[in-house]
Amino acid sequence: MDLSIIIPVWNEENKIRNDIIAINDFFSKNNRQTEIILVDDGSSDKTKEIIMAATSFSSIRVAPLILKKHCGKGYAVRQGVLNAEGRFIMFMDSGLTVPLKFIENAIQQINDKNLGFIIGSRHLPESKIGYSQNWYRKAFSASFRFITKRLLGLPDFITDTQCGFKVFKRDVAKQLFQQSQENGYLFDLEIILLALRSKIPFAELAIEWNWDRDTRLSVGKTSLNIMHDLYYLKQRFL
Repeated sequence: MDLSIIIPVWNEENKIRNDIIAINDFFSKNNRQTEIILVDDGSSDKTKEIIMAATSFSSIRVAPLILKKHCGKGYAVRQGVLNAEGRFIMFMDSGLTVPLKFIENAIQQINDKNLGFIIGSRHLPESKIGYSQNWYRKAFSASFRFITKRLLGLPDFITDTQCGFKVFKRDVAKQLFQQSQENGYLFDLEIILLALRSKIPFAELAIEWNWDRDTRLSVGKTSLNIMHDLYYLKQRFL
């Protein structure tokens, strides 16, 4: 298996079928042997039924992974990584916010620069933002980036820890996610901190990105949990 694509899903009945079809169409036209690992994080809508039926309309391998209860995006991605078989392992958000062509760009950079993984970034000069977030989500994102930089001392080359588009070499993904503990929103940040501590080389990739209005992230409900988890990360890594 060449590539494992992990998509964590939670009540995504309105878009996950389109995601599967698009990925199938894209990778059935090239020679990269690909699997899609769909991790259902305790959905209460028809998401589970859709991903269980995905093998009937996808010509590439689809592996549904059903969690009995909602455990958090970080937990869902971790389970996907630990079950992945590809030489490259990536995770992406449902809704195709980043065009699939950037997967090939990321793999090429990993190979050319001998990197452990690539982070998609929405904040590099070359990045292109199509449909943008509303003003309060922009404010929240900017505040989060400022706080994490100050609180955790992240290197300047890291501009976007939370973009749902990251591609890893298999051994690096397995190592980092076996060490990870964060089950919620900050799992991306924890993976980056683990990589920095282990001196694993990585870089950012300028991407095209469109905000998904149907996001599961609630700024109000998430803020307090984020502050708690940031403090926990600071205690662990500093």
